[in-house]
Amino acid sequence: MRGLGMILFGSIVISIVIVLLLMMVDLVIGGVLALGIIIGILIRGLLLLNDIHKVLVVKEKGPDPNKTALEKYLEERDSKEKAAQLKE
Repeated sequence: MRGLGMILFGSIVISIVIVLLLMMVDLVIGGVLALGIIIGILIRGLLLLNDIHKVLVVKEKGPDPNKTALEKYLEERDSKEKAAQLKE
């Protein structure tokens, strides 16, 4: 957890330095750069969320073999039990 706090602190310091640099530049140029940075970060975040979504959502490609095997086993067991009951 200690490393994560240092990364956050480093990000805050870098952000402060970038803002100070943008304030020293002309207002229009600084505004365009700031807007470009913000939009770039948002787009990158959306791309990362899309990648995470692709990993987490498992697409089903046909029936589950474990489920079908279980259903087959249960049917065979029930038929054997019924046959045993009929013999009695």
